[in-house]
Amino acid sequence: MRSLFDIRRLALAAFLLLALVLAASAQDEDFGKNKIQWKKFNWSFLQTAHFDIYFYQDSYDIAKFAAETLESSYVAISDQLNYRLKKRVPTFIYNSPNEFQQTNIISDILGEGTGGFTEVFKNRMVMPFDGSYEDFRHVLHHELTHAVTFDLLYGNSFGSILTRGALFSLPLWFAEGYAEYSSLHGWDYWADMIMRDATINGYAPPLEYVGGYLAYKEGQLAIKFIVDTYGIEKISEILNKGRVLLTMDKASKRVFGMDQKEFSERFMLYCRKLYWPEIARRSEPKSIARQLTDHEKDGSYFNERPAFSPSGDKIAMFTDKSDYTEIVII
Repeated sequence: MRSLFDIRRLALAAFLLLALVLAASAQDEDFGKNKIQWKKFNWSFLQTAHFDIYFYQDSYDIAKFAAETLESSYVAISDQLNYRLKKRVPTFIYNSPNEFQQTNIISDILGEGTGGFTEVFKNRMVMPFDGSYEDFRHVLHHELTHAVTFDLLYGNSFGSILTRGALFSLPLWFAEGYAEYSSLHGWDYWADMIMRDATINGYAPPLEYVGGYLAYKEGQLAIKFIVDTYGIEKISEILNKGRVLLTMDKASKRVFGMDQKEFSERFMLYCRKLYWPEIARRSEPKSIARQLTDHEKDGSYFNERPAFSPSGDKIAMFTDKSDYTEIVII
């Protein structure tokens, strides 16, 4: 019969082995890539009731804006989820996306499209200021929904790290969809435009298969569907049932009376009822306007954020038709 000391030693060895395996797998993903850090950051911080906000250089005003935004956003999120944070949330703010890409808070190589991230177990939020206070507000609120959700799901689950099957894996569409729904005050024209096009043209996949950027917007509409059909309280019910039952299927059956597949089918029907009538009411864009970009011909993946010149005769926009992001003028 093993002694208590032997059992603890074996558990510690298993934990260290798991940590080594996870570290090795993370290194394999970025093998051959270098995260270059060319600047030294001298961090300062300010505290609010629920956050430790770290900033550097002459960024006190940005940190103060973040403090006010996070506290006001926390009021909304905690009311929506009927949950209060159990511990303070560290928040790191970089002065630009380029400096954000140097972060050593995580080892992953951050792409240009990464607007921020929240660690699952340490629950640290990290994000850059890109010059737009509205974009910054959106990212702060978005990442805070993850922090509150992670605290709800995993705040007291350190022992479960040894057995990953003992943790609830929240589907991407739900996690990102709720983050967008909460941070954008429910629904917005951009998400509506994307989901209208995806539904009418048939490229919106079932929720269990959705990924990439579409998971954010389709997930946002799925959360809107839940709130409009069943009530806002169902968001927190899913999280609390998932924490106990450990799978989305079981949580969905308990909350909605159907598994995730059936819920997805009802949601897709909701999308078709919502957007298919638009076909009869709207004119084809080509019949009323001239197309200025064509991704099928120039090989671009995105052409977005157009801005008119003061005289109105030119448009500046972001495009990747040259295989890298650039600003062009039409």
